[in-house]
Amino acid sequence: MVLRKNIALEKHHLVMLEPLLEKNDDNFSAAVRDVIEFADKALTHFETLEEATNNLANKQYELSPLEETIQSGNNVVVSYPTLLWFLKYTRGVLIDREILDEILDPLHINSISDLDQKINTICQDFGWQVKVSLFSMDYLNPKSVTLMVNEGTESLREFVSLIIAQFFACNMNLDVEIIHKRATSVRIDFKRNEPGARFEGLEKYFGYDHEVLNEFLKKPTFWRTLVTIHMATNYNIISMCRDNFENVLGNKPIQNVNTIESFVMKHISDIPYQEFIETIKLLHENMGIVEKIEYSGTDSIKIYHDYKDEDAIGPLTDFYIYILEANGQHFTAKYSTSLIILERIKEKA
Repeated sequence: MVLRKNIALEKHHLVMLEPLLEKNDDNFSAAVRDVIEFADKALTHFETLEEATNNLANKQYELSPLEETIQSGNNVVVSYPTLLWFLKYTRGVLIDREILDEILDPLHINSISDLDQKINTICQDFGWQVKVSLFSMDYLNPKSVTLMVNEGTESLREFVSLIIAQFFACNMNLDVEIIHKRATSVRIDFKRNEPGARFEGLEKYFGYDHEVLNEFLKKPTFWRTLVTIHMATNYNIISMCRDNFENVLGNKPIQNVNTIESFVMKHISDIPYQEFIETIKLLHENMGIVEKIEYSGTDSIKIYHDYKDEDAIGPLTDFYIYILEANGQHFTAKYSTSLIILERIKEKA
């Protein structure tokens, strides 16, 4: 039943009702009903309307923990494309230890379960849309751990994996053993590292550009110039040890192996042959000394080059014979204007 009542309102009351009139398409009765319903709800929580009004006037919006860190300046908001750009150009670079400790405070993480809960909270709070699962037979002092990272983008999965991998290396002496990547997930197996040993898995899978970036930051002009000249000459530049260049200037045989030994941090005679030939291929192809090195088993090596002058090809061939002998390997050689073929000398029965 609808009751009709006459009410007296002053002009300022009508002004106060204008928002509700707009909401209700200028239906005055509907606007008044909204006021009555609101007052009724207010009186269910407060004894008087005056008390309700005072509480509403003094009520402050409660910030979430994340919003508080943004307001304090400890965190900032960036757009999603900006984040992906950042992740793209920091791949292969490890996080500074003090920054890692800010993300995952080791004083508040005492077990694999603590880490699992903390990293998932971070992913949820920051909207990364990544889910993490950690598994181990021993959650307090693990000798091995399996990490599963699901959903999110590939870049974010890799970044979250990096954070966890570095935390394991710094605080639990666990190194990356192997990584299995799928379309929407990644699985990483960790194992206990030998005391004092390098974290080779972490460096291989996550820190492969870390030293490169640090060196660039130390000598930016040097590296910028080097890259520019390589680009300008279409990479037709040879990198050579200063001692070898001095031998070239003095018309002496090139017989310096410092570059190889410095790269693998071993004396040349102590480098296993397989590692030695792989190192030669990696170094000499990328240093521009030759175009390509191919090897089949341990008995034959083919070296492709683009030198035309026999006076240059002969000393180059002698150089490869020399470094192979320094490694304890004995080969014979024949060459042409584009190819050097090295064959192992068979020991007589």
